[in-house]
Amino acid sequence: MAGKILTRKGTVIGYEHRNKGKNNQDSLVCPDKPIVIEGKEHFLGIVLDGCSGDIKKSQTEVGSRLLGTFAASEIPLILHSHVPIDQVPDVLYQRMVGYVGQVAKSTVVGDPQVVCDFILNTFLCTVVGFLMDGDRVVTFTAGDGALIVNDQTIAIEEDNTPRYLAYHQVDRRILGKAATLLPKTFATQVYSRSEIQRIAVCTDGVLKSRSSEWRFDPNELFNYERGVKGGVQWLLNGYGETSLVSDDTTVVTWEQFPS
Repeated sequence: MAGKILTRKGTVIGYEHRNKGKNNQDSLVCPDKPIVIEGKEHFLGIVLDGCSGDIKKSQTEVGSRLLGTFAASEIPLILHSHVPIDQVPDVLYQRMVGYVGQVAKSTVVGDPQVVCDFILNTFLCTVVGFLMDGDRVVTFTAGDGALIVNDQTIAIEEDNTPRYLAYHQVDRRILGKAATLLPKTFATQVYSRSEIQRIAVCTDGVLKSRSSEWRFDPNELFNYERGVKGGVQWLLNGYGETSLVSDDTTVVTWEQFPS
């Protein structure tokens, strides 16, 4: 018999953002209960990291929260349509791109540069997530961040210039050659559920230490106040209070304990 399953989450503003008077531009999706579709449980975790941009104009914390809320409501609809779990990210990517376009067109009026400025200042954010059912686990990423799969830490780095999905709604004449480099969907990896004992999705704040004497230990995410729902948030609170992380840091974990 399978053991207890625990999902945990946490977010903390980074030292550099706090020092410059910026908001926490991260957001997360971590439903309190499994998503049940036709009697089958699905677990979901997503972290989104808004691009800092111009401090006077950027409000990407708004876009990251809107896109997170949209994804959380859209994924159950996709699953209800009997889309295989490994194909859900492909459908979600296109719908998120479409959502950005709908919001932009219903919010601002003007030439392509006006729409571009709105998108760049609102919707540029990275996405790192996982979705699982009883048989498979799929991870999906667009931009920087980190994945922890069992004992493996996978750093996703794009030299701090992620190919944000929202770029798809920017006029190609403005993007120029960069438009040809945009992916058509999330980068994904599929695992057998039986292989996975624990998984975490993280914004790239976990990769940015302010101290040469301290490095992020992925085991802490699972071992700190082990088995306690609020443990990850308490851990990140400690990182923030001691200014260990320079950038906003957000994490969602999933773990299955031995029976």
